[in-house]
Amino acid sequence: MDYLQDESAKLNLPDVRLMSEKFQPVGRDIFNQSHSASDFWFRIKLTNRQNSIQKYFFELTYGAVDFLDFYIVRDNKTEEYTAGDYRPFQVRPFAHHNPVLPVAMNPGENLELYVSVRTGSSVVLPFHLYSETAFREKDAWEQLLYGGYFGIMIIMFFYNLFLSLSLRSVSYLFYILYISVISLMNFNLLGFGMQYVWPDSLEFQNRSLPAFVCLGITFGLAFSMKLLNTGERMPRFHKFYFGLAVLAAVPAIVSAFGYFGGLLNRVTHLLGLIFTLSLIVGGVRSMLSGYKPARYFVIAWFVFLLGSLSFILRNMGYLPSSILTDNGLLIGSAAEVALLSLALADRINVFRRDKESAQREALIQKNAILDATARFVPEEFVSVLNRQSITDVSLGDSAERIMTVLFSDIRSFTTISEKMTPQESFSFLNTYLAGMVPLVRKNGGYIDKYVGDAMMALFADRASDAISCAVAMHLSLDEGRKLSENPGNALRIGTGIHTGRLMLGTIGEKDRMDVTVISDAVNVASRLENLTKALECRLIISAESLSDDAGRKFQVRFLGTEYVLGKTESVQIFEVLDADPPHKKEQKLASRSDFEKAVSQFEVGNIEDSTKIFAAINAEYPEDGPARSLQKRGMRLLRLREGMSAGERPDLW
Repeated sequence: MDYLQDESAKLNLPDVRLMSEKFQPVGRDIFNQSHSASDFWFRIKLTNRQNSIQKYFFELTYGAVDFLDFYIVRDNKTEEYTAGDYRPFQVRPFAHHNPVLPVAMNPGENLELYVSVRTGSSVVLPFHLYSETAFREKDAWEQLLYGGYFGIMIIMFFYNLFLSLSLRSVSYLFYILYISVISLMNFNLLGFGMQYVWPDSLEFQNRSLPAFVCLGITFGLAFSMKLLNTGERMPRFHKFYFGLAVLAAVPAIVSAFGYFGGLLNRVTHLLGLIFTLSLIVGGVRSMLSGYKPARYFVIAWFVFLLGSLSFILRNMGYLPSSILTDNGLLIGSAAEVALLSLALADRINVFRRDKESAQREALIQKNAILDATARFVPEEFVSVLNRQSITDVSLGDSAERIMTVLFSDIRSFTTISEKMTPQESFSFLNTYLAGMVPLVRKNGGYIDKYVGDAMMALFADRASDAISCAVAMHLSLDEGRKLSENPGNALRIGTGIHTGRLMLGTIGEKDRMDVTVISDAVNVASRLENLTKALECRLIISAESLSDDAGRKFQVRFLGTEYVLGKTESVQIFEVLDADPPHKKEQKLASRSDFEKAVSQFEVGNIEDSTKIFAAINAEYPEDGPARSLQKRGMRLLRLREGMSAGERPDLW
């Protein structure tokens, strides 16, 4: 193949044939003169050495050529055919996405083929001559390759469109736009657009290619900025990418108003090179900083660069023409799109893992806050209010329940604390409560409040649970007393238990509220706890707490009827003997019949007989605190009896 450069761009075929001696050999498989305003003429001499008619196909595998004219000269006769982007597709001598000229030759025939080329883009002319069989085989493989490429791009488009709609991610939106314009660019570049979609839209064919390239750069940069999170991770790169994206959008807009030939092509080529290299540099930096999604990103653009370079080097003649080098741009862009999808998916996964980690941390923090809150507001209290958590509780929430109240108080705590510093007092109380509160939880109760050295617990199920808890508390202190170096100074407590209807709820105002229990049952339980001091016993319960279950489970004795301060109805009270040490319990069980007889006498006003019975019990069992206490009170009441009015009932306590 020989060529002639027509710098004047005015020569015709007769002129060129007269300048035969000025033709020069091409020297390479692909003719490359970069951008040029000249016309180029090519001459190929063909001879059919076969004994049969042969059909050859002369193909230009780079279709971005403005004007292309074929001249077949045989027997001094000329056949003329035209092609090119600035001519309708229908005038081509062969319906193909690339300019193809079929040439039939008789046996032993000689002919000359002249090709005239004028274009505003790069003068890259990979001419190939095939036999009919070779052309059909090559074309079948190429169609398979192109179908696979555009199939991949369509799949990637709809796959990422689905993800964009489901995840509502801007990154996927930019990536979809990038896939779209890159697919349209290659669809145009390969000639399929002119063959199938816009065969008569010559202006669109020539203006759209640089527009697609520049829009691909703009959307690719927008997608990359989102993927690499350059705004936070690489602010300088973010500014550079943003400026380059805006700059690339300018030629796309300019191309809509006219075709500027070689200048616009040079600008788009330069922008494309800067675009690819800058993304690789930014991706490498992001990867080195520990950003995992950048791995696929760098590989994607590196593969795209390799594919583009192989295509460019083939056009420059440094690489031989093959199915890989001829289609390097397609292979590189398909691999790039697939790898960028992986990079985007990896980024989503990283963000999802980070989000899940943050949610776990937030949940842990929330649970820690709820756990800390539960130390002040019991979960059981929240449950009684029919709320899921403390965050759902509002001012004024309340609920009415029948519950058992346990009141417990340390004996002579004021005297004990006088010998301690404030810090020692707190330490003493916390040590004591650390042993008592678990017993409350173990028996199904929860602490409602602490009042100095006293504590109030609530039991929602059985009254026997509260009694079991109180018994365990007293026996636990007895066990500690045995282990104490000075048992005489061991801790002692009194406990009162009552069952009744309670109102639980929140009080205060919107910025400072508290949970509380409002009920006569609380006052009764507190009063019974105070009575343990006067009666010198450990545990007193009301008749309301002495259910059938408790009556079978515990040993009790009747202490009498009490009128609680503020109430008009009397309360029958009982001492739970199980809270005493074993030897005291045995003594009280032995005298229980006489003791309750004395109480009954006292109840009907026979104080003198009652006092005598208590005195007899006290003489036999001097450690019986209630018998001793009631004896003293009976003697005092006898002395005061003369001063009481007729029918007036003395207060037992």
